Amino acid sequence: MLASYVPIDWQKFLSFLEDRRPGLPNKIHGASPADLDALRRRSPVSLPENYLGFLRHFGGEDGGFRVFPRHFYLVRELLHEVIQAPLGWDPSRCLLIGIMESRDCEDPHDLFLDLSQADATDA
Repeated sequence: MLASYVPIDWQKFLSFLEDRRPGLPNKIHGASPADLDALRRRSPVSLPENYLGFLRHFGGEDGGFRVFPRHFYLVRELLHEVIQAPLGWDPSRCLLIGIMESRDCEDPHDLFLDLSQADATDA
């Protein structure tokens, strides 16, 4: 039997970053509750807790540590970016979570969470 998903301990990850780049976690900020609420309203279904936890810790300011280096993924970027619907994207099933900063690369791709099979913890 497969184990159920366990929520991620984001504080441990921030401690890991502190050990490797002292002071970096002080520059990383989570998304505001208002921005998270706006993203929730845009989602076709409830957002998984692991994604919300990620945004609470890493969704506001990157502090020079880009989790997805070639994508706009901060909540304000997702909410305010002009989004051209990617081919085949079904917004009732998937949530756009990363928009390519530039299409001038070998393998341009946006990032999505497939919410059709998501549960309260993970997508």
